[in-house]
Amino acid sequence: MANDNDYYDDYDEDDSNDVRPCPACGAEIYEDSLRCPACGNYITFGSLGPWSGRPLWWIVLGVLGVAALIAALLAWTP
Repeated sequence: MANDNDYYDDYDEDDSNDVRPCPACGAEIYEDSLRCPACGNYITFGSLGPWSGRPLWWIVLGVLGVAALIAALLAWTP
């Protein structure tokens, strides 16, 4: 007769309970949490700024485009 301990239960090894430190306060939070229960800050791992993930040429092109727009507006006389 088989015993309950004879069967391997891999449910306990589920990765959904992984914890990480909160970037703001360092408290342990679940990896998929949206807010830290300790400090209340929204969780953002990694950089989510407007320049993140953009290549350098994209940033230079954007700055040159804004500069050209400003120069055109200053040169325009009604």
